[in-house]
Amino acid sequence: MEVIAIPSFNRASTLNKKTLNYLKETKIPIYVFLANMKEFENYKKEITKKNITYVITHTRGLGNKRSVMKKYFYNLKKEIKLLMLDDDIYHLLRKKDKNCINTPVEDLFKCGFEALKETNLRYFGLSLYTNPFYMKEKITTNLTKISGGCNGEWIIPDENRTIPQTHLNHFEDVDFCIQYYLRDCGVASLRDWGLKTDLEWWKGTEGGCSDADGGYEKRIATANPNADYMISLYGTNIVKKVEKEWGIELKLNSRHKF
Repeated sequence: MEVIAIPSFNRASTLNKKTLNYLKETKIPIYVFLANMKEFENYKKEITKKNITYVITHTRGLGNKRSVMKKYFYNLKKEIKLLMLDDDIYHLLRKKDKNCINTPVEDLFKCGFEALKETNLRYFGLSLYTNPFYMKEKITTNLTKISGGCNGEWIIPDENRTIPQTHLNHFEDVDFCIQYYLRDCGVASLRDWGLKTDLEWWKGTEGGCSDADGGYEKRIATANPNADYMISLYGTNIVKKVEKEWGIELKLNSRHKF
């Protein structure tokens, strides 16, 4: 069973114009996860694509919502090839020769889940670049950041693997990445794939993760304590805090060995 799952908060128009527009030709079932019934009514009025399953999570914040999403699909007790996409994706990109080309989502399903089969891993993501110069035609399995904007998971019920969960709404993608890496002894990163989205999505005040966290300033204020929490939880052999001109970032130890 192949599934696309999209978390969204107060951004029905964004979802309709971007991610769902990109997915307009796909036949793969799409699930959209919303916070409450009021949102559901607004999305039903705005969304033009049919045959979407809406799920109410009764949560606020991206980490909490993604945690509920993972539980939802694990609890179906079915083998599921799950792709999570943000609601503001213009295109998925793949490097071809010296260029990046817009690529159908079905191609990512094929490449991503073939990579998981070859590596015996269960979680994959894309390159964080969209410049073909930095993209490489290879798959890595070391501790590398997997973007929350697009990632895939192969759920196989008989394996009884733990369900990664987080209470963090800032750096939740890093927390999930580390959990999968430690659980499965690796994560698969498709270095020749990327995604096109708004580069300053995190500054938005209408909808999205910043709005869910109470605004951009409140979200940024959680960066330092969340980073300290991650380091206390996993240690500096896994993750380190880095101060950039735009704020706090977390750097994963790509040379980590089990």
